[in-house]
Amino acid sequence: MTNTDKSRLVRLIEKFSRCRILVVGDVMVDEYIWGRVTRISPEAPVPVVERRGCSLVPGGAGNVVRTLISLGANVTLIGEIGQDSSGEWLRSHLQSEGVGVNGLVEVPGRETTVKTRIIAHKQQVVRVDSENKSPIDGPVIEELLRNVENELDSVNVVILSDYAKGLLHEKTIPLIVEKCLEKGVMVAVDPAVHHADLYRGVTVLTPNHHEAALMAGREMETEDDVEDVGTSLAGRLGCRYLVITRGEDGMTVLEAEQKAIEHIPAVAREVFDVTGAGDTVIGTLALCLAAGGGILEAAIISNYAAGVVVAKFGTATVTVDELKEVIG
Repeated sequence: MTNTDKSRLVRLIEKFSRCRILVVGDVMVDEYIWGRVTRISPEAPVPVVERRGCSLVPGGAGNVVRTLISLGANVTLIGEIGQDSSGEWLRSHLQSEGVGVNGLVEVPGRETTVKTRIIAHKQQVVRVDSENKSPIDGPVIEELLRNVENELDSVNVVILSDYAKGLLHEKTIPLIVEKCLEKGVMVAVDPAVHHADLYRGVTVLTPNHHEAALMAGREMETEDDVEDVGTSLAGRLGCRYLVITRGEDGMTVLEAEQKAIEHIPAVAREVFDVTGAGDTVIGTLALCLAAGGGILEAAIISNYAAGVVVAKFGTATVTVDELKEVIG
């Protein structure tokens, strides 16, 4: 990439603070219990972790929000939480970060999703999930859809962060997409595989290599396979852009109208933890589109952002300064 190209990317990044993004999706708490292992349990052949500390960060759609906030965007979150201490913490923490949280709906009888990771010597020993994945229904759906509609006049892009935890399903996804399209608002989706056909008409879809293969029902072993699968998915779903993230092989970007395909090499110098990399990609990509960038520019910048994040531990984020520095 030439210096001129890089300077254009930097100018795009400098517009992030003017953008307003609405995130709709499955919000959760990522809990980290930190400790060390010095012995094996006498009760079973498992390590005994001596607890030294605990930390909480927003996860799922909350991690997409963290990415956007870290990059300077104005963000509103719509999602569901339980009437419990984890839900209270999420609301309070996100609000303290400047996130609009009036769209967070407390669902009676439902627990807030919590993923607890036990870490010893910077290695994950086990993960314990507390969640209710049953689809939300009834008055809660109506309230969530009203919340979405109320925000559409003031946002540049809507991100659907679908972790298949019950918020986004066959009754909510098509209606949200329809409302966005009626208002001319771009829709970016980090997909759940079994919801593939519900995303018809969205602006951009960002499956990873594994998800794209499952959505297409075929293996992807070569670059030609990736192009064939991407072209097939984009046509089937009627999306304007499709970005397949491919780990160490970078990204493949498809523009449906121009029938253009570009392969972007990975930029990560070190991969320490891929947790949350998909959240980083969808957040940065949507923000670039909101700032007026083209899909290829957006993919290149989000590729750089993911390269920064995977070199950190846990559900990490990237800052504007880090992004500018890695672009060079």
